[in-house]
Amino acid sequence: KTQQTLDALRTTSTMGLTSTKTSLKKKNDGRKNGIWWKLNTTGPSPRCRSHASVCKDNKIYVFGGFDGEKLLGDLYCLDLLKNQWEILKTTGSKPRARAFHTMNVVQDQVYVYGGSQKARSDDSSDSGIEPGNVIFALNLKTLVWDVIHGSGDFPPFSLSEHASVAFHHEIFFFGLSPSFQNDNQLYSFNTEK
Repeated sequence: KTQQTLDALRTTSTMGLTSTKTSLKKKNDGRKNGIWWKLNTTGPSPRCRSHASVCKDNKIYVFGGFDGEKLLGDLYCLDLLKNQWEILKTTGSKPRARAFHTMNVVQDQVYVYGGSQKARSDDSSDSGIEPGNVIFALNLKTLVWDVIHGSGDFPPFSLSEHASVAFHHEIFFFGLSPSFQNDNQLYSFNTEK
């Protein structure tokens, strides 16, 4: 199982575009492998930032990031069949604005974990660190957020600038601790209830 997990970590793309391969291939029949293409999109698009993204059902979801001055907590969606962006309105227990976090999709849930919730290192008003067992889940059908306080052997604080991959019903996390030291541990979060 560990070897399968490591193989999944090595082969998973950042935006998970493999799930849209079939429909995009039909749309882009004239394109050749190995060639970059700039997509012309419409609608309000997110700015380049330290965000996280996932792909599900021909849509890319982009959450959070940093605009150079403040952390962001917005959620954008790009419909790949229409090349159209929109800002999604969500309800529930929304995650705080953050950057350097990860997102994963399992079935119809998007999971947001970790990252920095502090825009500047000189801001002493807030540590910007969540407990390591806190993970946020967004139901893609209802657009309602839920906060999950997991149990078990979790990191003492949420990770930042880490990597994650979903494999079946589990999400695997590997990377840095909030002190920006290599934690060198692989953690697993079971999404099944």
